[in-house]
Formats: sequence, C-alpha cells, structure tokens
Amino acid sequence: MNTKGISMALTVLGLCILITGWILSSAIRDGRTHIPSSIDLVEYNDEGYYELIVQDGWLYLYDTTNGQVYKKLDHEDSSWEEIPHHQW
Repeated sequence: MNTKGISMALTVLGLCILITGWILSSAIRDGRTHIPSSIDLVEYNDEGYYELIVQDGWLYLYDTTNGQVYKKLDHEDSSWEEIPHHQW
C-alpha cells in the first residue's frame, strides 16, 4: 500500500470516529432521563379522591374531599403523619 492509500484510509477512519462520537453524544444528550421535581397521582376509592405528591424526598397524600394532608419520608421504614390543617 502506498502513502496515498494509507493517508486516505486514515482520513476515512478519522471521519468515522468523528461521526460516531457525534452520534453518541447526541444520543446521550437526548436520552437523559428527566426527573420531575414532583409527581402527581390522583386515586379514587370509596371514601373519595386522593392525590399523591412526591417532592424533595417527601411523599404527601392529599385528600381532595376534606383537604387533609399526610406526609412521610420516601423510605420504606417511615410512617405517615397527619399535617394539621384548618377547615373553613
């Protein structure tokens, strides 16, 4: 193989590496997981509607029928506590 052939092969290899790097960086940038700061879930049972809100490591359970809110840390061993509220 002559020097012109080696030069051409290295140029093609370099372009392939650049294109692969660009494709991978685009995939990583576009594929990042978006983690929301809060998650809302509305659930209905026989007693009414409940909304689960996850924010800053806390779980909040909001009873939409009477406004009562319960909270707990987002850990298995934590327990729910009632947050005092005023009914108008």
